[in-house]
Amino acid sequence: MEKKSIPPDTRDAEIRRLKDALYLARRTIIDLMPEALRETLKAAIWCDSKDEAYEWQAWAIERIITLAESRPSEEMYGTAGTPRAYCPLCKRGAQSPYSQGFAMPTGLRRHLEGSHGSRRCEVFSAAVDQCFEKTAEKAKPGYRGPNWEWLGPRLPPWKIVPPEPERPSAMVINFPGK
Repeated sequence: MEKKSIPPDTRDAEIRRLKDALYLARRTIIDLMPEALRETLKAAIWCDSKDEAYEWQAWAIERIITLAESRPSEEMYGTAGTPRAYCPLCKRGAQSPYSQGFAMPTGLRRHLEGSHGSRRCEVFSAAVDQCFEKTAEKAKPGYRGPNWEWLGPRLPPWKIVPPEPERPSAMVINFPGK
């Protein structure tokens, strides 16, 4: 009886190809963001552990909220006195027939986190997923990633404390007399 040859297993190559395509798609999404948002999302490169990834995620959410263009609720048909904004990443708002955008800052935060039944921002999700996959890869034994030691000791952006703004000093004036 003649032996049939077994075709080579191409699953590993296909998985590698799909992972590469997903990485490039996520990178393209991030690269299409305006500069301040792009730099916020790309700061995830500093994460070496899950704890750092969570720190970056919390910092990025707060920073994205500060970059959102908040508008008065009356312009966006929201509850009076509650400013609203569209997500600066995906340009979407809450799925409500009664208002536009997200309530600031709580609604936008929930959208970025994907909490409280909110649909998570797909753009932020792409950056977060990529960050956590990269930190899991870095945790594997034998990981050989890029060597950043030539940069010297540096802090990730979310750990840098901004300098205090300079305040005008008080001048003491002595009046003659009395």
